[in-house]
Amino acid sequence: MSRYTTVTAIIINKKKTKEQDIFVTLLTSHRGKITALAKGSQSIKSSRLSALQLGNISKLHLYQKNDFSWVSQATTITPFLKQKKVWPNSASSSIFWKLLTMSPSKTSILTIFLPFAKTC
Repeated sequence: MSRYTTVTAIIINKKKTKEQDIFVTLLTSHRGKITALAKGSQSIKSSRLSALQLGNISKLHLYQKNDFSWVSQATTITPFLKQKKVWPNSASSSIFWKLLTMSPSKTSILTIFLPFAKTC
């Protein structure tokens, strides 16, 4: 099995770790919730910074080793602000993000995510 995989995911959480690194929580339709480290993505010169904004649907190339993932490349498929038919108002989107970050299991995340994924 290859250590490199490509996933399409929604960025559901970001946490700054060092000066230029970010832990990113991704929600995928096949692998569920993934946490990956994006080293150097807070840098002004980083090409991944715009693709790793909250709510974006992005295509990410991940490197995996010992049950840990690193983001090697990221490109935006659909920016959060252009997803008008998915997010009718800001109140529903903030409730959705809170549920996703609190949800502990893959099955409960997917039951929340599937109705929204069908409308994209």
